[in-house]
Amino acid sequence: MSQKKVSTKKWIAIIAAILIVIAIAGYYVYTIFTAPKQPQIVTIRIIYWPGPESESWAPVLDSYNKEKAPKTGIKVEMVTFSREEFWVKEDTVLAAKSPEFDIITAGIYNVAHYAPHLIPIDDLKDELLKLGYLKVHLDGLTVNGHLYCVPTLGLNNHALFYRKDLIDDLLHDPAKIDLFKKLSKQYLGKELTPKPPEEWDWDDYIATAIFFTQKYNPGSPTKYGTAVYGKRGMMDTPWHLMDIAWSFGGRWFKPGTYEPDFTSEAWKKAMNIYNTLRKLGAFPPDVYDWDYMGVDNGLKSGLIAFAIHFSIAWAGLNDPKQTPYAGKFWMTHTPGARNPDGSLNITTYVNPVGLCVSKYSRHPDEAKKFLLIMSSEEMQEAYVEHGGVALVKPVLEKLAQQRPDWAIDLEIIDKHGYTLPAIPEAIDILVAMSEDISAVLAGTEDPGTALQNINNKVHYIMETAGYYKK
Repeated sequence: MSQKKVSTKKWIAIIAAILIVIAIAGYYVYTIFTAPKQPQIVTIRIIYWPGPESESWAPVLDSYNKEKAPKTGIKVEMVTFSREEFWVKEDTVLAAKSPEFDIITAGIYNVAHYAPHLIPIDDLKDELLKLGYLKVHLDGLTVNGHLYCVPTLGLNNHALFYRKDLIDDLLHDPAKIDLFKKLSKQYLGKELTPKPPEEWDWDDYIATAIFFTQKYNPGSPTKYGTAVYGKRGMMDTPWHLMDIAWSFGGRWFKPGTYEPDFTSEAWKKAMNIYNTLRKLGAFPPDVYDWDYMGVDNGLKSGLIAFAIHFSIAWAGLNDPKQTPYAGKFWMTHTPGARNPDGSLNITTYVNPVGLCVSKYSRHPDEAKKFLLIMSSEEMQEAYVEHGGVALVKPVLEKLAQQRPDWAIDLEIIDKHGYTLPAIPEAIDILVAMSEDISAVLAGTEDPGTALQNINNKVHYIMETAGYYKK
C-alpha cells in the first residue's frame, strides 16, 4: 500500500470524525434551544386551619408536589398552627407584612378584618362559578364588592339533625299523637299535630322538644328534647339563635344603617323560644356551656332527640364506632317562621371559610393560579378520597349516592343559606352576643335585658370603630 493511499484514508477518517463531532454538537445546541423547558419551581406557603380538613389535604398536596409541581412550576407547603393560637399567629404574620406566607385562611367572620392585607381575586370569580362553587359561599367571602377568598373548609352549614326512628314512630302511633296534641295544648296554648321535620315551624320545634322530654313524657326514649350551642365567648352560640331571628326577619342592623336592631320583635321572638325551652326543662340544664361537641355528644349518646347542628356532623352521627344510634339519624333544613299564607320562611346559617392571597406574597400570581388548581375537579375528588368534603357542585352531585347528606346540604345552602354581615367587627359582635345568650340559657338574665345589653354592646363596638362619625 502506497504512502499516498494511507494518507488519504487518514484524512477521510479525520474529516468523518470532525463531521460526527459537529453533528453531535449541533444536535445538543438544537435541543437546548428547542426542547420544552421545565418551569422554574416556585414554593407557595399556605397557612391552613388545623383539623380534619388539613389532614385530608396533606396527602393530596404531597401527591401534587411529586407529580404535578414539575409541570406547573408551583410547589406547595402547608403550615398549621394550634386552634387556640391560630388567629393570633395569623394576625401577627399579616400585621408584620411578612412575605413568609403567600396564602392565608379567613372566614366570613374575619375576612373584612383581613381585607386590607389581601389581594382581591375578582378575576377568578367567573371561573370559580363555572367550576361549581356555591354563590352564597363566594358572597360570604366578599367585602365591599370584592371577592377575597376561595372556599375550602367544608360546606359549613347548619342543619336539623333528628332521630328518624323516633320521629317516624311518633308520626304513626295514635297514642303518641294524642299525647303530643295534649302537651302542645297545655304548654303552648295551641293543639298541634306532629309533623315531619321538613314541615316544622318554631312552634313545632318547641312542641316536639316537649314531647321527647321525660319530664312531660315518661315514655320518651330521650331525657331531653333538644339542645343548642350556648357557650359563652364562642362565635357558634349566636349563629344558632340567628337561624331563628333571621327567619322572623331579624338582622343585626336596621335597614340601610349600622344602628343595632337587637330589640326588634324578631329578636324577641327568637330569644323567647330559648327561654321557653329553658324554663320548660326541654334543654339539658347545663346547655349554657354546650358547644359543637356538647350537641354532638348529646345526639350520639341518646340524651336528646334532635338539634340544629353543623352538617359536617353527619359522618360521626352515622358511624357505629361513635354511637349506638348510627344509621338512625337524618337531617333537613332548620325550622322556619310561619308566613300568613302557611308557607315557611326558612333561613339556615352558612359559615364559609377559605384561602386568600396575602398582599405581601412574593408570588401572588402563582398563589392565585394554585387556588384554581386546588379547585379543580381532580383535586377536589382526591380531597374527598382522603376524607374531605368537596366544595364544587360536580363532585358533590357525583358522590350524592354515597353521601346523601351532601345532596341535602346543596339544597339547604342554595334555597335557604345566609351569611353574616362582612364587617371587621363581626367577631367582637359575636362574642358580645354569646355572653348574654348564654346568660339567658343559664337563667341568670331575662330575654329583654339580654337583648338590650346586646344592643348596647354592639352600638358601643360600632361607635368605637367610627361608624357614627358625622
